[in-house]
Amino acid sequence: MKILSKQLAAGANYGGAMEADTISKNGRSLKSRMSRGNVFKFMAVLLVVCFVYAGCNKDDDKPSSGSIDKITAKVENGSNYDGQITKVQLVAWNNSTNKYVMIAEGTWSNGGFTIDLAGKTLSNDYLYKFDDGDMPSTVKISNKDAKVCEDFRLVGVDEDGDDVTDFYYYKEDTNSEAGAGYFYVDSDVTITGTEKHSEEDWESTSTIKLNLKKGWNVTYYSGSCKESGSKEVCTSTWTTNSVGGLKWHAEEW
Repeated sequence: MKILSKQLAAGANYGGAMEADTISKNGRSLKSRMSRGNVFKFMAVLLVVCFVYAGCNKDDDKPSSGSIDKITAKVENGSNYDGQITKVQLVAWNNSTNKYVMIAEGTWSNGGFTIDLAGKTLSNDYLYKFDDGDMPSTVKISNKDAKVCEDFRLVGVDEDGDDVTDFYYYKEDTNSEAGAGYFYVDSDVTITGTEKHSEEDWESTSTIKLNLKKGWNVTYYSGSCKESGSKEVCTSTWTTNSVGGLKWHAEEW
């Protein structure tokens, strides 16, 4: 069973999807706290919350498509890597080899990169079913046969092919974070719903609104936490509707 963004906000997705607990380096980041309850056991990141989704069928309530055919990034202070990074690789976890395998790459230039995803497909070695039979009843999936890969990294490498740094697309402040990550699906699927989790000193409300198209998609995560009495209360959202203000960052493991 997966957790919706084993990698998120990697860009997310990861981003991309970015890993829920890798955006902040301080061990107990907001996304790390939010993921404690395994909020979306059937999914994984990247990218959960806000308000209870009522299932409205109005066209303007449907989330935007997350479909993309390339990743383009201008990295904060990216010029620091000019002359060091030569390529940026999108790698995905292969379930057969149990390691990350390069899917596509782009040339590093002037503090940024573009990776073309057009025509790139993933085999079943990279995919798992969204619906593994243990989906929360409060989460609805339109296509129960849909398969996904969300375990991606964006890695800058030098001329010898050695890893230099990973790239993540996010923003954060004291009490909130947001980020983006990437999903690949083998067929169109929408996923909507809400999940709540509570512990003695912590509770979360998470909402998801994803409109994924066959192929490559970008998904967005946003969340915040606040103290309420003796509890820390967190809300988070996963959506294919874009989130503003995100920036690309290089973060070395």
